[in-house]
Amino acid sequence: MRKSILSTAALSSIGLVTAAILFTAIPAGAVTFLTGNELLALIPGHTVSAISQKGAPWVQVYSTGTKDGTIQGTSGGAKYAAKWKVEGDKWCEDWGSGNACWTVEKVDAHSLRMYVDGKPRKNLWTIK
Repeated sequence: MRKSILSTAALSSIGLVTAAILFTAIPAGAVTFLTGNELLALIPGHTVSAISQKGAPWVQVYSTGTKDGTIQGTSGGAKYAAKWKVEGDKWCEDWGSGNACWTVEKVDAHSLRMYVDGKPRKNLWTIK
């Protein structure tokens, strides 16, 4: 009977080295952001809801558009109108009282995570 050249300890070491190589090949926390064209295919014409950074629920209905459009929203029972547009690969909104642009990660088929200056916002946006 022939003995194995590699011991159990050697096989375990090979497994650990292989795992280390696999984990270092893909940076931890790597995020893929949507492109401008992907944003335009995903958000306009839909309703999006979320919780604001201050904890207030909101809902916004986005018009269709090629690079910009309008928003009809409600937050805390108050209705408002706003504007949206895509600038490069960022989703931007102007509510009149303020504005913001985000890079966007698609978390799943119905959820988006917005990023400001490379930092994720706490609450996800839900698309309907």
